[in-house]
Amino acid sequence: VRAVREAGAEHVTILGRPFYPQLAGPAEGVDAFLDIDRGSFHVLFSEEPDIPGPVAKALAPFDLAVNMLADATGITAARLRLLGIPRVIDIDLRPRDGWPGHITDQWLADLRSGGLEARPGPPVIRIEPDRAAKARHALAHLTIGTGKRLAILHPGSGSRAKCWPIEHYLTL
Repeated sequence: VRAVREAGAEHVTILGRPFYPQLAGPAEGVDAFLDIDRGSFHVLFSEEPDIPGPVAKALAPFDLAVNMLADATGITAARLRLLGIPRVIDIDLRPRDGWPGHITDQWLADLRSGGLEARPGPPVIRIEPDRAAKARHALAHLTIGTGKRLAILHPGSGSRAKCWPIEHYLTL
């Protein structure tokens, strides 16, 4: 989102799952969210000849779509173009074989390949103060994080193809 903003986007809308607003919101540069599970957005994944009016009305005004719903057939990007979105940049969320850096650097490289020049710097995760306090409290009960800096590694993902190779964790 920061890369798209830095490249000049005046308005950023995310089409995604309902929990995404918990991850990014106005503070992160997102203006609006569309729930992909509602409003017939399933047609973006099908070859149905017609796109319902509400989907067209919701998506046609955009002049750029960063498609992180990429699929092997390319149907999603084709459907976005069919709606009249002139510029669609596909980003495959899975790490490419041999990619040497962080996954977000790979995604930024994909944006640059699509003509979107932006270098927003490393990813930042902001944690609301009340959630941070709850986490500190929970960790204190586990006798973890007694005032020292703490790093948490989460070596999983929604699919094995998106996981960082174990060798990288061992090196880390």
